[in-house]
Amino acid sequence: MGRAARSAWRSPTIRRYAPATVVILGIAAAPFALIALLGESTTSSVAPELAGLQGWISSEPVTLAALRGKVVIVDFWTYSCINCLRTIPYLNAWDERYRDDGLVIIGVHSPEFAFERDPGRVERAVRRLQIRYPVAIDSDKRTWRAYANQYWPHKYLIDRGGNIRYEQIGEGGYRETEQHIRELLAEDGRDPGPASAEVQPEAVDIKAIATPEIYLGTYFGQFLGNPLGLRGMRAAVYDEPETIEPNLFYLVGRWAAGEEAIASVGSGDHKIILRYTSRAVNLVAGAPGRELDVEVLRDGRPLTVETKGADVVIDARGRAVIRVGEERLYRLIDDRAGYGTHTVTVIVDRPGLEAYTFTFG
Repeated sequence: MGRAARSAWRSPTIRRYAPATVVILGIAAAPFALIALLGESTTSSVAPELAGLQGWISSEPVTLAALRGKVVIVDFWTYSCINCLRTIPYLNAWDERYRDDGLVIIGVHSPEFAFERDPGRVERAVRRLQIRYPVAIDSDKRTWRAYANQYWPHKYLIDRGGNIRYEQIGEGGYRETEQHIRELLAEDGRDPGPASAEVQPEAVDIKAIATPEIYLGTYFGQFLGNPLGLRGMRAAVYDEPETIEPNLFYLVGRWAAGEEAIASVGSGDHKIILRYTSRAVNLVAGAPGRELDVEVLRDGRPLTVETKGADVVIDARGRAVIRVGEERLYRLIDDRAGYGTHTVTVIVDRPGLEAYTFTFG
C-alpha cells in the first residue's frame, strides 16, 4: 500500500501494514492474533527479481538470476524493528553454517520510518548489529512492492531454480525454517551434514507479553491516554494524569505530535508514562543533531543493575540514563526477575527528543 493509505499493526511476533480499522480492532481484541502465522510451503511462485535498490552492504550488487544454482533466503527487515533484531542471530548462524553448502542470505532493508531510508544509517546499523551476510538497501521499497510484502520480518526461501518454496512470517519457526533450508540444499544430492547451526538467541516468551507495540505518532496508532486526547499537531502542554490505564501512553509537559513521532518542546520536564506487561521495554527514539540524557524510571524508581536495559547507564547521582542521539532502538528495561506488570516513565528536560514507538520482550 502507499504510505497515505496505511497504518501499522503489531502482534508481539510481527509488524505489518494494515488498514487503520484493522489496526485498532486487532490490537484491542486480539494482540496475539498472528502468532499462528508461521511458515507456509509453496511450489509454484517464481521469486521476483531484486529491484530499485539504493546500494549494497557487504557485497557487490547481485541478482537472483545470477544466483541460480544456489539456495537463497530473501529476508525483509528494518533496523528499528525488535522482531527483526531478534531473528538476526539465526540468520548469522545459518549463513556461517550453510554458506559453503550453497546457501546465500540477502537481507532486504525496507524502511518503516523516514529516518531508516538513509543508506548511511543502514550501514552503521549493519555494522553495529554485526550482520555478516549481504544487505540490499531498498529505501524506495521497490523490491518490497515486487514481493507484495506486508511484514517485518518476512523470509522467503528460494530453491536453486529460482522458485519460492517456503515463507516464514514474523519471529519463530526457526527449527522449521532450518529444516527447509537443509531440504533445499539436499535436493541436488549434496548432503549438508548432520550438524545444525549453533545459535545464541535473545530469550523471549512471546505469550507472556500482554502489551502490543505502542506507536506514539499520530499516523500509526490511537494509544494516547491523556483524558483530553491529542491537542492538535502543534506543541501543547499535557498535565500529569490522575490514573494510568494499561497499554496506553500518557504525556506530561510540552510536546508536539507528528505523524511518526512525538517531540519534546521547550524547557522543563517532559515525561512519557506507560503501564505495560512484559520483561523488557525498548524505545525507538532519536535527537537529531544533538545528544540528550534521558532518565528512565520503573514504578517511579530508578532502574538497577537487575532491571536496566543494555543502553542504560547508572550515573553518579544514581539515575538510570540513556544517551539518545541517532534514531534507533534503545533498550530501556531488561528485568532479570522475569515478566510482570510495571510502569515505565521516560523523562527529558530539554527539547528535541523524538520518540517513535515502544516495543517489548
